[in-house]
Amino acid sequence: MLAAAVRQAADEQSFVPVLLLSELDVTKCSQAEFVQILTYFDEIIASCPSDQKSTHIEQVYHRMLQLLSQKVALPSDKSTRVINQFNVYHPEMAILTLDDLKKFNIQMEKRAVIIHVDLSASMDVAGFNPLVKTIIDLGTKLQNRGTQVHVYLFGDRKQEAIHVNFGGRLLTLNEFANGNYRPDGAFQDQFRTVFFVAPPWSPLGVEEKHAKAIASSVHANVPYIGIASEKYPQLATIVEEFLNEQQFFARLLGYTTIGGYTIPSNLLASTRMLETFNCCYEQGEKQMQVLIKKILGLFRYLEETAKLNFERCIRGDEFRNLMSLVTPLIKISQSHLETNSACQQLYGYLTKILDNFGQEYQKLIKNVAYDPKLDNNATKQIRSPW
Repeated sequence: MLAAAVRQAADEQSFVPVLLLSELDVTKCSQAEFVQILTYFDEIIASCPSDQKSTHIEQVYHRMLQLLSQKVALPSDKSTRVINQFNVYHPEMAILTLDDLKKFNIQMEKRAVIIHVDLSASMDVAGFNPLVKTIIDLGTKLQNRGTQVHVYLFGDRKQEAIHVNFGGRLLTLNEFANGNYRPDGAFQDQFRTVFFVAPPWSPLGVEEKHAKAIASSVHANVPYIGIASEKYPQLATIVEEFLNEQQFFARLLGYTTIGGYTIPSNLLASTRMLETFNCCYEQGEKQMQVLIKKILGLFRYLEETAKLNFERCIRGDEFRNLMSLVTPLIKISQSHLETNSACQQLYGYLTKILDNFGQEYQKLIKNVAYDPKLDNNATKQIRSPW
């Protein structure tokens, strides 16, 4: 009977591939072989000794991230299976920080700097030329360090008609320095970071006003850094500090980047997040502290973004998905308040977020309702993010 069972297993299509693939070195195999490993991933893991499953899943996951960062096309359904299994065995690593990605030897991209320059009539003052020199000097310094610098110009209609031949693209720093301005209000898909610098003569709070003005020009999850007029002397320091923290990022298919965090897109679904949360809780306090620290980091980034422009914040799909996790996370952390100190911190912070954002949402709805420039459908278009 045993011999018959073995023959039957040998006749199955997956028997030989699984046997051979399970012996491959995941860290050194070819891309074609790795795709086969993904294809038979469930069978390979099922055949692994129990004390080796965790390590093998981790190796497959790390190799998968490396290939995704190199823009290798991998079957999305099979990649998702690997992600889900990895989050079961290593839930504290479900959300990846920049340091995590560096440890995995992920191919990183360098964040470019896009500088907005106002060419409207209000900028026609004595301080404009020194401002331009400051921008060029800072841009040159950044480019010498290997950071790409582009310039985006905006202003009134007369100035927006200048140099139409640029076709709406961003200017290089050299083009800006040579006076080749091209204001345009088109959507800029390539924007990864937006700095707004209010020159010394600007009124207080102009950086917040500008955040609203550019809301339709960039993706909602693009970091926006507004530098107020009174902080103008610290311009170079502020920009450099930000780039030191977030200059590099990874663009991975099936993942979402929020601030300095990279998160599997399916983890933004409450069911999957709660599954990962429960797996982490079962593994102990140490793992929970790591995961909750990352969750808090995500929401703190969301909170800082909302301070600049709440409406822009709630219009972004990624942020709306993140906010949809607040209530489920509050409920599950509440159930562990007596046994887990990290859950206490998460519960306290998220309840505060929910209350603060609720108040801001009501203010926004009231402002929209009384704004004569907006039609009656404007309120309906601003949906609550939770």
